[in-house]
Parts: sequence; C-alpha cells; structure tokens
Amino acid sequence: MRKILSIVIALILLNLSLPRAFAQERICSIYFTKIGCPVCAKTDPVILGEWPEKHKDLVLIEYVFKGWNDDNAILLGEYALKFGISPAVPLLIFEKEHALGLPSVFDVENKLSSLDKKCRLLDKTVSFEELDFNELPVKPKIWANGRLLVRLKRGNVSSEFLREVLFAENLEKVLKNSNYRIVEIPAKPAPISYGQIEFKKAFKIEDSWILKCNENITGFPLEEFNEENITGNLASQTAPSNQNLILYASLGIGLVIICLLLFAFKVKVRIKWS
Repeated sequence: MRKILSIVIALILLNLSLPRAFAQERICSIYFTKIGCPVCAKTDPVILGEWPEKHKDLVLIEYVFKGWNDDNAILLGEYALKFGISPAVPLLIFEKEHALGLPSVFDVENKLSSLDKKCRLLDKTVSFEELDFNELPVKPKIWANGRLLVRLKRGNVSSEFLREVLFAENLEKVLKNSNYRIVEIPAKPAPISYGQIEFKKAFKIEDSWILKCNENITGFPLEEFNEENITGNLASQTAPSNQNLILYASLGIGLVIICLLLFAFKVKVRIKWS
C-alpha cells in the first residue's frame, strides 16, 4: 500500500508540474514597429501575420506607434537607453539579444528554438507563464497562436485566463465557461505599417481586452463598439496615394534639373574665365 501510495503521489506531482514545464517553452519577444515605416511594411506581415500561425510556441508583445511622441515610442526610447540599443524600428527584443531592421529581424526565425525564452521587460525578465498581462506598460498587443489580444485598459481579467484564451484548443468552450462578461464586437482588422491583418471574429472581455481570432465562434451577444475611440486611429495612415507619388516624383525631377543647371552654369563660368 505504501508503494502504491508513493506512486500515486509521484504521478500527481508529475501531472501538476507538466503544464508549467511545457508552458515555460513559450518563446517571448517584444516587437516595436511603426505605422508608416517602409521597412516595417516588409516585416509586419511576416512577423505578425505569418509567425504566430507558423510557430505555435511564439509570443509577440507588440508595441506599435504612429508618431514618435506616442507612449509606445517613448517606451522604445526607454528600452534603447536601458540596453544600449538603437531606438529604431522594426526591433525584436529577446531575453539576451535583439534584432534590428533587415535582414537581422528575419534571420531570427532560423534560430527561434535556440533563443532564451523569457520576456525581456525593462526591470526584469519573466517567463510567459509568470507574466502579468495587466502590468505590461503603456499599450501592448499580444500575438500568439494565430490570435491577438489588445489591451484597452488595466482591469481585473486574470493573466491565467488570458493565457488560456491565447492557447486553448477549444476556444469557444473557454469563453463560454468564463465568469467574465464577454460580448462579440465587429471584427476590425489589426493595423500594420501600410496594411492590415484580417480576423473573422472579435470579442470584448470585460472592458479591458479585445480578443481577435479566426475561429467560427457563435452564441455571444453582439455589441457595437468603436475600437478606435480607445486604441487610437492607427490605421488612418495608408500607403502613399498616386497624387503623393506624383508630387514626390516631380520634386525629385525638379531637384535633378536644378543640379544640372547649376553644374552647367559652373562649367560655363569656368570656360569664360579661362
């Protein structure tokens, strides 16, 4: 009986430790990007659109901004000062290293499995399983497993529930068994530099978070909600219009003509004086 009891206790302890052990395998990265950044226009669709679907153990905490005075841009400056890196975008930050611009950011994909896995916060490093979502600074978005969490404000939604929302195999069951107030809202695309990423469904969890996903989940009350009133209209900057392109081309041609005229005048003066 003692041996059987010992085996049962050992199995229980092993069962309790397995979820935590597997959860610590999540790779966590901070991603800074800017609306209107030409290089980010190349990296955003891959890092935010393809990687979360392709690499199921990858978590990306995105800080996107439109202007350099935005809160998320100021946070980028704080990271740069803290770790001695360039305050430029696109920027991926891991626990002990970072990748800036092209091709450095894309090169990371080939070594994701060998990177240190903890989230590199300003004041500490923490595993994804220990991360307090509500303590993340300023305006974070969390991409993982083909899903997106957008924080509207700090609230009382637990980090454990939010982690489950990101990685649950049966997302509909998790949402419907929750004690939080969850309503369906219009599924607006997530803005990226010169583009957007589409989602089929969106849900507001309390007044704190928006979940965007591609699962066909039904049975929730539908509520009108203007996400831009809370998060700001990051999507307002689109690709340059044809008129702007014509203007830029005209300015470029004008500058070339001026330079040629100045060069010709300079040559003429030299010939005259010689």
